[in-house]
Amino acid sequence: MGKTSNLVVLSAPLDWQADVYQPDLLIPADGFVDVYTELALLAQGQTLNGLSVFFDWTGSTLPVAQGFEIYDEQWNIVESGYTTLKVSVDEPSTLLLLGIGVIGLLVSRLKPSKIK
Repeated sequence: MGKTSNLVVLSAPLDWQADVYQPDLLIPADGFVDVYTELALLAQGQTLNGLSVFFDWTGSTLPVAQGFEIYDEQWNIVESGYTTLKVSVDEPSTLLLLGIGVIGLLVSRLKPSKIK
């Protein structure tokens, strides 16, 4: 099995359908997402925003950008490329930072303040 699991489509463009295929030994891919519409085609050079896919990465290195292909109505590949890699890193919560500050103040008050 590959290095991804728990593929989820968080959002898709309006009027577009998204199907998720989890990693499986029977398919030649590490899972994939199929996004399509029957209402309108993308014109060459046109961009479409609003697709957000989440997955768990189990690899020991950072994931690489994911490949994509755009097909026409006869299933001919008309465009292909790679996604932009965006890695989110959890930041310390505000309460944790506030707690560390309060502890620092308490410790500083416990130290003797008189100079002999």
